[in-house]
Amino acid sequence: GNAAGVTYTYNRFCIKILAADCRVEGVRVYDASSMGIGGGDGALRAIIRDNEVTAAADMGIFVNDNLASILPAYGLCANNTVIGWGSSTTTAVGIGIRGTDWRIEGNYVESTASYANEQLGIEVWHGGDRSIVVNNVVRALTYAEYGISLAAPHTSAVGNLVVGSTSYGIEAATTGPVQITGNTVIDPTGTGIALNISATTDADHTAI
Repeated sequence: GNAAGVTYTYNRFCIKILAADCRVEGVRVYDASSMGIGGGDGALRAIIRDNEVTAAADMGIFVNDNLASILPAYGLCANNTVIGWGSSTTTAVGIGIRGTDWRIEGNYVESTASYANEQLGIEVWHGGDRSIVVNNVVRALTYAEYGISLAAPHTSAVGNLVVGSTSYGIEAATTGPVQITGNTVIDPTGTGIALNISATTDADHTAI
């Protein structure tokens, strides 16, 4: 997150994948100084599954694979639990993906904190093209600004449940196209589903 007057370093992980065909499964991470579990360049076909991350100081799970612009990552982030509140820190982003062709499925994210610029349950960043967010539960409550955010083209949010949020339950902010179907948003303080789409060609379209 980018809280006022606070500097965050994005290279500190408790566990970080930097090679192809690696798995992180069944791990518990508590009070990480920055990121709980993540991946960087070379994390192709990575599997991050059945883990629990509580009170990471910045992001619970974060994948930033710049090589994915050359090679599809084909990663899986599934059945993880990310809880924002802990003994001394609060998590800004539950799950963040900046790598192409990821599947984010069946995760549970709760109470990520409302920082200045980043405060999300699940976000697919620029560079996360063709990723799908499916069947996740995000309990944003009154803390997270966004439950789910799609900021890359050709992405999908399907069959998710978002409870609460202070701005948008589900947001699409990209050049499109995106698909947002079969989701449930309960008690958002702001907008349930928000589309901020800037289509680059006549062929681009968004399904909702």
